[in-house]
Amino acid sequence: MSEITKTSGEQKGAEAEVDSFRKNLGPFVVAAETTRMAMVFTDATEPNNPIIFANDSFLSLTGYDRQEVLGESFNFLMAHGADAEALSRIKAEFEGSSSGGTEVLYRRKDGSEFWAAVFISPVRGVGGDIVQYFASLVDLTKHKEDEVRLRMLIDELNHRVKNTLSTVQSIVWQTLRTTTDPMAVRQSIESRLFALSRTHDLLTREKWESAGLLDIAHDALEPFEISGGRGDHG
Repeated sequence: MSEITKTSGEQKGAEAEVDSFRKNLGPFVVAAETTRMAMVFTDATEPNNPIIFANDSFLSLTGYDRQEVLGESFNFLMAHGADAEALSRIKAEFEGSSSGGTEVLYRRKDGSEFWAAVFISPVRGVGGDIVQYFASLVDLTKHKEDEVRLRMLIDELNHRVKNTLSTVQSIVWQTLRTTTDPMAVRQSIESRLFALSRTHDLLTREKWESAGLLDIAHDALEPFEISGGRGDHG
């Protein structure tokens, strides 16, 4: 946000410009005011594309009042204003050379940050010149949170799969070390893999959170039940 507070004269001038802007674009501005998508218009004839209109959804998303937004550069919300790569992508949006939207990290008035997809389109005057830009912002906060959770789940799945494969490898190695009879090897490996499967079933039922150690041990060792006075150690 600019360090210089707007004077009452500047504020009245900005408000008058917004009123004129509403009259000129009519129904389009009414639609922008009522939509749930955050939207702003900027003045294409001034450096840094100052904001000349912001709808209620934009104000709700950013936490600013309308008088705090009008006249500010379009990029005043950027969380990292010196981010050259992000500035370059936004510039490409204004120039129409973007492939369609760009993701930018923004900062609300309260200091919290959020990701938004930004889409910018030109508004042309009667002579065909670009007089304003119309920008819409799509809040990506939930999408980003879901991405983080998905990444964590994938990492956890990879970890558990690797542990399971290591366990299977150990089962096969221990079995081959104690017997060479093909049928005995098969039965021993199958019983151990069945025990491993039962353990995974139990942990899955309990969502990997609250399965008791005794229950896990019982399910895992059931295939090796003591029979005839000795256990199956094959």
